[in-house]
Amino acid sequence: MGSPAAVPVETPDIPELEKGVLVRETNTIEQTANLIVSWDGPSDPSNPYNWSASRKWATTLLTSLGGLVTLMSGPMLAPALDAIGSDLHISQAEASMALSIYILAFALMAGLGASAEFAVSGAIVADCFNSDERGKSIAVRSFLPLLGPAIGPIVGGVMVQQVSWRWLFYTLSIFAALLVILFALFLPETHAQTLLSRKAARLRKETGKSFYAEKDVSSMTIAVRLKITTLRPTIMLCTQPVIQLAAFLMGYQFGLLYIFHATFASMWIERYEQSHTASGLHYFAIVTGCLSALLIEWWAMDAIWARLKARNGGVARPENRVPLMVPGTLLFPVGLLIYGWAAQQRVHWIVVDIGAVLLGCGYLLSTTAVQSYVIEAYLDHTASGAAAAQLPRNVFAFAFPIFAPSLYDSLGYGLGNTTLAGIAVLFGIPAPYILWRYGESLRKRGKAVE
Repeated sequence: MGSPAAVPVETPDIPELEKGVLVRETNTIEQTANLIVSWDGPSDPSNPYNWSASRKWATTLLTSLGGLVTLMSGPMLAPALDAIGSDLHISQAEASMALSIYILAFALMAGLGASAEFAVSGAIVADCFNSDERGKSIAVRSFLPLLGPAIGPIVGGVMVQQVSWRWLFYTLSIFAALLVILFALFLPETHAQTLLSRKAARLRKETGKSFYAEKDVSSMTIAVRLKITTLRPTIMLCTQPVIQLAAFLMGYQFGLLYIFHATFASMWIERYEQSHTASGLHYFAIVTGCLSALLIEWWAMDAIWARLKARNGGVARPENRVPLMVPGTLLFPVGLLIYGWAAQQRVHWIVVDIGAVLLGCGYLLSTTAVQSYVIEAYLDHTASGAAAAQLPRNVFAFAFPIFAPSLYDSLGYGLGNTTLAGIAVLFGIPAPYILWRYGESLRKRGKAVE
C-alpha cells in the first residue's frame, strides 16, 4: 500500500463524501495505530460520483420506482372509496379514513416500510451525482413517484368497474414484491462510508494491517449510533429553521394535493355523471402537468445552478435551487382556482383538466426545488434532512382529505378551492423570498447537526 499519504486541506464547500483522501494514520482511544482509508484519489471508480452515467441513472430509476408504488398506493383507493364503503357498510367519511390512515403511516420514522423510500431515495441520488449535475437526477427522482398519485386512480377506476376493488390490493402486492426482488438483485450500495468500511475490511483481510474507515474507529457503539440516526430527523426538524420552513411548504402543498386526489374522481362521477373508468382517465391531466414540470426542470435546474454559481465567483450556494420555486408556488393556486370554478359551473371538461395540469406542474416544480434545496443545504445528512422535511408532509396528507367532503359540501368546488388557493398563496408566495434572502443566515442559526 505504501506509506500513508498526507491529508489534503479541506475545502469548506465540499462535503465529506466528495473528498479524495487516500490513507492516513490515526490513534484510537486505546492508542492503537490505525490506517484510515478513503478513495484512491478523485478518480477512484469505486466512488459513486465516478460511476458510469448508465449505472447512476439505473440506480436513480430503480429507486424512483419504489416511490412510484408508494405514492400510487393511496390515491389508487380514491375511485374505490364508494364501492368499499358500500361493500363494508361504512360511510363515505369512514371510507376516506382508510386513505388518510395509510398516508399517516408515512410520517413514522421510517414509517411502516413504505416511507423508507422517502428517507433514502434523495440520499441515494446525492451519493451518485455531484452538485453540478444533481438537478436533473432529483427532477427524475421526484417525477416518477409523483406519477403514482396520477396513475393510481386511473388503474383503480378501471379495476373497480371491470373487476373488483379487492384487486387493487392484489396488484399492489405483486408490484411491491417484484420491486423487492429487483432491489435485492440490482440496487447497489451508494453510501460512501459504508463502501469505505467494506474496502477497509477487505484490506485488513488481505494485508493483516489495521485498516479502518473513519466511522469504524468511532468510540460510539452500534446502539448509540442507531439512537442518533433515528432521532436526528426529529432533532433537525425542531432545531433547523430552514427545514421547518421547507417542511411546512411541502406539507400544506402535499395535503392540498391529496384533497384533490381524494375528491377528483367523485367530482367527475357526481357532477359530470361519468363512469369510474372515465373519471380515472382525467388523472392523465396531472400526468401531463408533472411531465411538463420535468421537461422544465431537466433544462433549467442545472442551468440556473451553473449560472448563479458563475455569478458568485464559482462558489455554489444551496439557495441556487430556490428560483424554480417561484413559478411552482404561483401555478399551484392558479390551477386550484381554474379547476374549482370550472367544476362548480360544470363547464366543458377540458377546462377542469387544464386546471389540473397547472396544479400538477406547479406542485412538482415547487416540491422538487424545495427537496433539492434541503439536499444541498445538508449534504452530510441528506437522508435525515429529507426525512425531517417530509415528516409533516404526511401528517398534512392524513388530515386534509378528512375535511375535504365537508368543505365542498358547505362551499362548493368554487369557493372551496378559492379557500385552498388562498392558503397556498398566503404561505407559498413568501417562502422563495425568505429562503433566497435569509436562507444562509437561517442555516447558521440552526443547531449544529451531529
